[in-house]
Amino acid sequence: SEDESTGIVSLAWRGPRYDEHRAWVELYVLWEYLTDSAVAPLTKKMVEIDLPFCSRIKPAYEVFSQGYHQVWFRDARCELMDWIVADFFAVVGKAMDEFDLDRMKLVIRRYRRKLLERRERAPT
Repeated sequence: SEDESTGIVSLAWRGPRYDEHRAWVELYVLWEYLTDSAVAPLTKKMVEIDLPFCSRIKPAYEVFSQGYHQVWFRDARCELMDWIVADFFAVVGKAMDEFDLDRMKLVIRRYRRKLLERRERAPT
């Protein structure tokens, strides 16, 4: 039977226009900073805790003439769903105050390496 004790919560925002490539890269890198590992601010404060809000936080985006970006909270515990949005904004606010430049440099280097690997595999 289907487990009804968990669900999915999604928050979404309008994104940049299709031709605003730099803005899309900046958003991608920012979401990676916030969610990519156990030490990422959102993952650390909302997943890697004794009573987790969800099992995974995953950003997503679509680039259209007017794109959007969103964040998904997978396997969110139903009894905690009402708290996810408020805690999300609290964690993001705290992450801004405690921004880790060294970690961001690591995220950017990782993004650059992945981009170069993709270009090497498919040069045209």
